[in-house]
Amino acid sequence: MPTTLYAAVLIEDRYIYTFGGLGGETSGFNHSNYVYRQDIVDNLSSWPGTYAPLPDLPGARMDHAAVFMSDNRIFVIGGQQKEGCFADAVFLDSVVATSEPVTD
Repeated sequence: MPTTLYAAVLIEDRYIYTFGGLGGETSGFNHSNYVYRQDIVDNLSSWPGTYAPLPDLPGARMDHAAVFMSDNRIFVIGGQQKEGCFADAVFLDSVVATSEPVTD
């Protein structure tokens, strides 16, 4: 799980998705492309509970934003890494846990 500068969204008042950031289990303070989901209803008795890892973002990033869309996709926008800032966006499908670059 990233420790700082990640983005997160709440879906259906039940799932917290976190994306990118700095840190993780073994990465120290490196840029992360990790995606995690936590079921906060199932974890109420043992907060913070556990996070389920999902397929990674296409590129590691920090300092970005994320928005949940009505079609069950999550729009991840911008951010940066060591090499500079991103001028892109990525859609994540919250149902099948896949990602795709935004082309339009």
